[in-house]
Amino acid sequence: MSERVHGREPRGNMAGPIRLRDLRTKAGLSQRTLAARVGVSAAYVAMVERGLSKASPQYVADVL
Repeated sequence: MSERVHGREPRGNMAGPIRLRDLRTKAGLSQRTLAARVGVSAAYVAMVERGLSKASPQYVADVL
């Protein structure tokens, strides 16, 4: 049975979004700065970090 997060069922594997946020903050980047560097909106970065949206392969490649 899956564990509920903030009153909702988690979407997929939460290790990815949590790891992205951890790596971004360890690099000293804001969501807005990361978004500008890879050409997406800060809202998209936030959605990926919260597990509400899956990162596209191109986004992942640009981040790396």
